[in-house]
Amino acid sequence: FCRMNSLERAFVSSTRNIISVFCNHLPSSERSLVSHKIQSLIDYNVGDGKNKRAQLVISSFDAIGGSIENRERALRSAAAIEMLQSFLLIADDIMDNSNTRRGKKCWYRQEGIGLSAINDAFLLQSAAENEMRESFRGHANESRAVSAFQSTIRMTIVGQMLDTATACNVEHFNWQRYSQLVEHKTSHYTFILPLTLGILAGGKEIPLEKVTQVAIKLGYLFQSQDDWLDVYGNSATTGKIGSDIKDKKCTWLSCKAIEIVNEMNDGKMMERLKSAFTIGDEEEVARIYQQLQLNQRFKSFQDEYSGKLIKETEFIPQIGLSSLFKDIITQTKDRQK
Repeated sequence: FCRMNSLERAFVSSTRNIISVFCNHLPSSERSLVSHKIQSLIDYNVGDGKNKRAQLVISSFDAIGGSIENRERALRSAAAIEMLQSFLLIADDIMDNSNTRRGKKCWYRQEGIGLSAINDAFLLQSAAENEMRESFRGHANESRAVSAFQSTIRMTIVGQMLDTATACNVEHFNWQRYSQLVEHKTSHYTFILPLTLGILAGGKEIPLEKVTQVAIKLGYLFQSQDDWLDVYGNSATTGKIGSDIKDKKCTWLSCKAIEIVNEMNDGKMMERLKSAFTIGDEEEVARIYQQLQLNQRFKSFQDEYSGKLIKETEFIPQIGLSSLFKDIITQTKDRQK
């Protein structure tokens, strides 16, 4: 992946741009107040994670041999993606009533922030869209890049809607609903958008259809791992205290549990499982997961799924991108955070 110092410079530059856009029209005292709050918001929420989405923009740009003159565009759009990520995480944490994110308090739980974090999330969304547009200003693929960015926001909003509508309703814990949740809430902004922006910034005529197909499946692998980490991961490593069982979420684990018990045709076990899910009984659900050997089943699924996915990368019509996908799958497999 790209060197972090390039991204760090892009974050600093984008922050200056954002403060200028939001504050330059204000009188000096208000300008000072708003600029300070924006700086605090960005310092706390943007760029302190793994930055995998931003790195993926640059990695895909490099994989197709993007030109030096377009590299700054790619870096600026990479920073925009991390702002988009932060906007989505702040909103998600509020809706899920979460406590921690990236090893520290969620932004809305910071003293003096509270539900004003909703406005902060809107600010980051607006900032991300502005940086995205400016990064591709005058580029041959400007309209395609902006359209991809807007489409990703729409898709993710629908994914969040499906997530909240499905939570607490065990009857909707099935693979069809789960695959739609993953595609909308994870695949688009985690893989499809970064890959698309990197390729478009590179300016090469590369068909995106196969790239998108594999990226959707990579998102499925990534999200199923997140689901596993929520229950079986080390919170000191993941930076987040798991809450999917308590929040009664539709996850790979909950769907697999329902599937297995259905196959067993065990009415008592199904009633026990549904009851535990309905009240968010974490200890009881964990006991059932252990009985069903979900930890081991997930590891088998992960090995098989990632193996099939690597084979699919051979059909991506560009050797640099195919190699990049294989690296991503290898790095994603067995991750601990």
